[in-house]
Amino acid sequence: MIYHFDGNTWKKATWARKDINTDVYLCCPGPSLADVPSDIRGRGRRIFAINTAYPRVTPDVWMGLDGVDCYDKKVWAEPFVKVARYPKEDETVSGRPIRDFDNTFFVKCFKQEKSIFTLRGDDVDVIWLQNTMAAMLHLMVWMGAKNIHLVGCDMGGAKDYYDERVLTGEQRKSNRSLYSKQIGWLRSVTEQGKGYGVTFTSCTPDSPLNDFMEYKELDAALQESEDRARVIETPLLHVKDNRKDVILHCNNYADLGGIETTVIDIARSMPQYEHVLATVRANDPNNEFIEYLKKQGVDHTFMLIKDAARKYNPKVIFLHNTHKFKGDVEGYNIVAAHHGNQQPFSPATHNWFVSDWVKNKYAGAYGKVLPPPVHADDYLRIERPERKCVVGRIQSNTWAHKGKTTNEYWQMLRELQGCDYFVVGDNVPEEFESAPIKCGKMASYLQKIDVFTIWGDTTESWSKVVTEANLSGIPVVVRNHNDGLAEQIRKSGGGVLVKTQKGFIENVQYLIDNPLERYKMAMRGRAWALNNATTTQFKEYLFDEKIL
Repeated sequence: MIYHFDGNTWKKATWARKDINTDVYLCCPGPSLADVPSDIRGRGRRIFAINTAYPRVTPDVWMGLDGVDCYDKKVWAEPFVKVARYPKEDETVSGRPIRDFDNTFFVKCFKQEKSIFTLRGDDVDVIWLQNTMAAMLHLMVWMGAKNIHLVGCDMGGAKDYYDERVLTGEQRKSNRSLYSKQIGWLRSVTEQGKGYGVTFTSCTPDSPLNDFMEYKELDAALQESEDRARVIETPLLHVKDNRKDVILHCNNYADLGGIETTVIDIARSMPQYEHVLATVRANDPNNEFIEYLKKQGVDHTFMLIKDAARKYNPKVIFLHNTHKFKGDVEGYNIVAAHHGNQQPFSPATHNWFVSDWVKNKYAGAYGKVLPPPVHADDYLRIERPERKCVVGRIQSNTWAHKGKTTNEYWQMLRELQGCDYFVVGDNVPEEFESAPIKCGKMASYLQKIDVFTIWGDTTESWSKVVTEANLSGIPVVVRNHNDGLAEQIRKSGGGVLVKTQKGFIENVQYLIDNPLERYKMAMRGRAWALNNATTTQFKEYLFDEKIL
């Protein structure tokens, strides 16, 4: 554990990270350190040093775990981070306890043989193998170091150190014994590190470490570190000019449905823009969902479309089923987003149809057919335990009044054998496990389902939740209305279309009884969705069409 003294009491600190996202260099006081520039700090790297490597090099982080008389005392007055061993905090330099010096921290050390790659929790002590180098390497790995370079690690040689210090025969014998142990330990750590994505590179010429580590000249390694950290320079902006371009989305409602979650996914995939959802109906607002929109990076306003355009001066306006208002925003870059069939065809500069079924409903329609985009990461990460097959479905708020879940659906579920059930929505019979639809829970809902089903009495232009189910690795059984949803199933291959209740029961039962076929169908659906229905393809459309 790491501590610092705040002037009154000891405070616990944590530097733990999964990945430090920069190269690291550990400088040791071997003879070759004499040839190293005194300051190798710079972009793309963090410099660590131990013991008497200071003052030969100026590090970002220095560690000394012995008494203060073993080191150049000026180190304590340096502004960089210093790490000492607890309980040496009362040792003094010029009459001042070292705990009172700026940027000084203390670690607890414990003799243990566990791997430095697994001791990563906030409450672990730093390993103590009778040498500071092992402790510092543990601290570096704990801080997220992935690409470690060793400098001045001669592990012997004609001289004892980089400077003029000369050891006695007994001291030299002790050091050489320690070097032998360190070499064996580093050989093991280098090999273990490969399994944790940690690489070790020697930047010490003629070191025995070079027998099992890649060797690079220090200048070349430093240049590679700097190259990896190179950034594209852009002109400095005044704060008033440093504002994101706005994408304005307009829709009738702000409720938990396909259009609104599409807006969220677009916003998540393009954080370089400010996203605003303007809705024209303020009656009975879903305040919980509006708060969720804001947490996902989408501002919300109840405002007429023409007023929202005037206020935000957007780079592009998406009219989600609000095409008839396009005359209010003449002169703006407009995408008419046709999520459903709204006669007559009301074209804009750019027309986006969620399915061919929607587009073909309009006479003379022109524009791009592209499924509502899904931000795929949440669904690709889903893992399911081994369990009895679970059949389920999810009912969105915006369609709750249209009878999507019929009484005959529940009766068909009751006839299935060898499965459990999970249904998201309202008015679910008590015999079925259920949950209310909630913001941001879709991935957790789909994690509980193995076969996704839809049996309703209305048509759909497309189903975003079916795309999410496919991305999650779930096959789908759908009532065939020859609509946009049926088109989706035919294109993806990730589900089965059925006409009758008998066909529904038989096909769901087949998937329950045949996990391999279930898997094959799910993988077809996932592959198609990944290549056709994610925010990646949607962004390509926006840029290819020069909408953005």
